[in-house]
Amino acid sequence: MDIDFELPVVFSAIPNGRKTKATMVGTVPVTVDLSECGRAELDSVATVRFHGELEEATSYFHRGGNLFVPHCTLADLPRTFVPYGKRTGYLFDKADRSIRITVDNARHNGGRGSVYPKSLAEARMINAPLQLFPLDQMKSTEVYQDGVDSQVNRLRERCARLLVSDGMVYLRVSEPVIAVDLGIKDGLPDAWIRPLWRSSHGITAAKTGSLRSASPIPPHAVFRLDDEDGLKSFLAAAGMPDSRPANWSSAVVRLDDTTRLAVDSSEMSIYSAAARIVKKAQDWLGDHPVIDEIFRIVERHTTDTDFPNELGDRLVDAIALHRDGIRVFSNDYDIIAAELVTDMWDSRSVSVQLPALPGHA
Repeated sequence: MDIDFELPVVFSAIPNGRKTKATMVGTVPVTVDLSECGRAELDSVATVRFHGELEEATSYFHRGGNLFVPHCTLADLPRTFVPYGKRTGYLFDKADRSIRITVDNARHNGGRGSVYPKSLAEARMINAPLQLFPLDQMKSTEVYQDGVDSQVNRLRERCARLLVSDGMVYLRVSEPVIAVDLGIKDGLPDAWIRPLWRSSHGITAAKTGSLRSASPIPPHAVFRLDDEDGLKSFLAAAGMPDSRPANWSSAVVRLDDTTRLAVDSSEMSIYSAAARIVKKAQDWLGDHPVIDEIFRIVERHTTDTDFPNELGDRLVDAIALHRDGIRVFSNDYDIIAAELVTDMWDSRSVSVQLPALPGHA
């Protein structure tokens, strides 16, 4: 399905009548062919309530090896946005942020004359939204076309995660999981257990955190939505007085098709524990080859399901470092959780592809 967008872009060019380049903002037409499917091609997988009764439940659907959630109706899908106007949401949020940063920097560093057309600089002086013109109507030379093309490609990449079905637009996301953080409440071991939203990259050590999490610090451990046994075993090993703490209720997750769940609890927990070190401990960690390697792996492998197995070994080494007197973890439960996660990792079932015997290919 072809959808026409008017994409605001920021670019450098020499305005007509000037000799030097300026920061300019205009719009370019972009036509994107959005993927489509029939409603019967979307299989219901799970319904998850991320914030209890405070938020509507999120329904997950499967198609072609991916999970999708409802995004908006096709009629409500934004086709453009106004910089410094109303917040734009998923499709244009990065483009809006890029324009805001670039225009503000130009105005503060180069004065009003570095932002063009002149009306844009005047709008920023009174904190007003920008009224834009099509790029092909703006008289200028030496337009930095590569910069424009990269912004168009970014919109296309975002649109590639959209799927249209029966008048509804769905967004491709990662599989949600159950997150666990250990702690103490009223002098007794306790756990904060909740469903965790994962967008396209999943659990991350990035400063912004996940879309639905108030805290960017990754959890101690994570479990598949249907891995209740793994969750209970983890809590029991951590000394929880009850295998199902009061703040967890199965009512927040309804499973319709567990065969569509793909993540591995131990694999994701290793990444989450390592990302937690990168995010939480960087304020006090000094230089050390083991810690440097954990940082290197987490920062290079930005998705929580794509990392080398050696990350599990480095987490074991980090625990040993802490035991030897080099501070890695901030409290006892960080250490306990990391040890339990490495136990999960060591106990995981590993599938090995054996060579076929002669005559049995």
